[in-house]
Amino acid sequence: MFEDILRFLDVFEHEAKYYLLNLKTCEVREIDLQTRQVFQYLKDHPKAILDDIFQHFCQMYPPDILQETLVELRDYLIGLPETNDRRSDRLKLLIHGPKSEDVSNSAAGAQIVWNTIMERLQPSCDIYFSTTRKEKSAEDSVFFSRNDAASILRVQQEKFDAVLCPIPIYDPQPLLQILRFLNCPLIIRIPSIRGQNGEFINATLLWYAAMRDYDRLVVPSQAVKDFYSRFTEDKEIFTCIPNGVDKTLFYPMDKKIAKRQVAKLVNDDRIEKMPVIGFLSRFQPEKGAGYYLELARQNPNYLFLVVAPTLASYQLRDFPENFIFAGQQERSLLRLFFNAFDIHCFPSVVGEEAFGNAALEAMACGVPVIAGRFSGLPEVIGDGGVLVDCDTFTYEIGSFAGYIPVNALSVVIREVIGDKSKRETLAKNALKQAQTFDWDQTSESFLSLIKQQKQQAARMNQKRNRTPQVIFSEYYPMSEQQKCARSHLLSLIGIQGENPLMQSAYTQDVEEGVILSFIQNHTPREIEALVDHLFPENGLDSLRRVKSFLKTIA
Repeated sequence: MFEDILRFLDVFEHEAKYYLLNLKTCEVREIDLQTRQVFQYLKDHPKAILDDIFQHFCQMYPPDILQETLVELRDYLIGLPETNDRRSDRLKLLIHGPKSEDVSNSAAGAQIVWNTIMERLQPSCDIYFSTTRKEKSAEDSVFFSRNDAASILRVQQEKFDAVLCPIPIYDPQPLLQILRFLNCPLIIRIPSIRGQNGEFINATLLWYAAMRDYDRLVVPSQAVKDFYSRFTEDKEIFTCIPNGVDKTLFYPMDKKIAKRQVAKLVNDDRIEKMPVIGFLSRFQPEKGAGYYLELARQNPNYLFLVVAPTLASYQLRDFPENFIFAGQQERSLLRLFFNAFDIHCFPSVVGEEAFGNAALEAMACGVPVIAGRFSGLPEVIGDGGVLVDCDTFTYEIGSFAGYIPVNALSVVIREVIGDKSKRETLAKNALKQAQTFDWDQTSESFLSLIKQQKQQAARMNQKRNRTPQVIFSEYYPMSEQQKCARSHLLSLIGIQGENPLMQSAYTQDVEEGVILSFIQNHTPREIEALVDHLFPENGLDSLRRVKSFLKTIA
């Protein structure tokens, strides 16, 4: 009758008094002995009805007292909020990050993407958000503090299938504290390649080291995975799940009608008469704002239309006559502006650029994109635009990670505007390419990954530790005249006297012995960071051998 509710209730005794603990609300209520006994019976027989309980205790307590106890307990249980228990096909997710916000006027691509992912997961998942605020929280919030035993118990009782995090947060302590009490997979999304003066790389590598074998880092493009593969040995920890595009919001319109409507919105009828080179992004230097202004000066016969929240540091500049600033527009109007563009110029060289959502949205409207051959943009744009060769910096200067020659951009824009057939072909290719990116497919990939890693976590949590013991000693090789340090690998404990390995002990390098010793309490990725400093010449090679050995004996 109260089977679901009882999962979040428990009783305990303290100084000869009895208490009822509600893990859902983190509340404690004092109870008497008979209530404690009745509750314990309910815990042991969760499907019991009140008549069953009455029959069981009728010989122990007077009927009136028992009746009063049962009524009070029933009223208490009925008054508790529903637990919203999920169906067997639903996943239960804990989100370590902000709740969905209104993005109708947002210019932050990462925020829009994360909100969309959460919305698409909602029909298949029960989603809760972690909070450190103990006061009365929302129905979908889960309070957690390592100093609050009730919150720890509740987190464990909830039986989450996975913990999701929108970015590799710089301060790992709050999330790591939760993971200490959960054996479900952690999935962190890496929305950017790099940036923030190296802080983003450091945060990503920090979480890489903390990942368990059933955790995953999700990246939106192969370019992000390739970038971090330069620093990491375990490539499988990265899973590529591209972003999607909302085809109900972004789709082709009649270009003449779109231009006419935009001309009225910005009060400039030149939009109906001249080729329009559009820019829809934050108007910042690293997003290519300086390139775009120079393109406007070099091409006075074209209109350059900017849709952005502000002109930022450029607002005091002298703009050419063919430059139009439309300001910030609601997301529902962006389709109209994209369709008014003849070309969408996307000259971003910001270090964080990993995908190019605005470029994809323009392509979904059938608009070709001109961009640099930079970061993850080639994967998104494909043959739906023209990519200009550019320099990519090994190290960022400020937040710049590359340089695009403005003259090369200008040549491409003139070629595309001057060749109607080529422009129409690019527009068709852009629409076709955009159709391959779908939010339903993105959410399905997330669901499949969560289920896959959940199964792997279950297998690994049941698996016995098969890491052999290691001892260290001085060693005298027969072929050498001097002693040296060696580690000795002891054979695994056998079954009925049988040794899994052919001998009882083996001698190998100290590096391998150190790795075998540490790997009993640390993940291979944590050890990777360690051996890279301790043994810079051959540490990673030793780690690969040890990992292969452990996979063999698993």
